[in-house]
Amino acid sequence: MLGGGTKPSAVSLAGVPVGDVTTFSDTEIKVVAASSAKKTGDIIIVSDSGSVVTLTNGFSYLATAAVSKLVPSAGQRGTKVEIQGVGLLQGGSKVTSVKFARSRRASLAGAATIASR
Repeated sequence: MLGGGTKPSAVSLAGVPVGDVTTFSDTEIKVVAASSAKKTGDIIIVSDSGSVVTLTNGFSYLATAAVSKLVPSAGQRGTKVEIQGVGLLQGGSKVTSVKFARSRRASLAGAATIASR
């Protein structure tokens, strides 16, 4: 993937430069995606040798998730809370954890309802 180079000099996902390249080798590059509006586009890797590697339509940014309603808005341990909003699963198929400010992770065993609208 580095085309004879020693490191990536630029990586972009759907036309957006990545936030950070965390690790890389000639067979794998790990990056942190930057913020973007919903869109799909190419993955482009440019190495320090000038080599360019492209995967056409290889990455899709998802729409930004937003919570629109929380019922009730306050409670104590054991309170069942309904969370409504858009894009809450962010491409996934289920919720694996929910965290409220200044608290440990909330239990999902029948205690949380996530409604994506």
